[in-house]
Amino acid sequence: MKAPASLNNDFRALYKNQSFVQDLIKFLVKWGFITAEKHGEEIRINKDHALKYISAIARSGLIAVIQEREKIEQEEKGDAASAGR
Repeated sequence: MKAPASLNNDFRALYKNQSFVQDLIKFLVKWGFITAEKHGEEIRINKDHALKYISAIARSGLIAVIQEREKIEQEEKGDAASAGR
């Protein structure tokens, strides 16, 4: 199933939350997916790599949500069919 544009837009809006994105970056740094270097008070990361990982997280998250919805709908159809017997 392809997600409607409005669903994609709403899901992307989650990633506009700066705190959420910072937490994702902290996770990626902690587990060695991206490196962070401290230069005085500034911490530098490879932004290209961070954006690729965040994009992958977002894409796979939306796919997982849609797949789970389809699974739940199939279960509900099966339950409804069983109840009708």
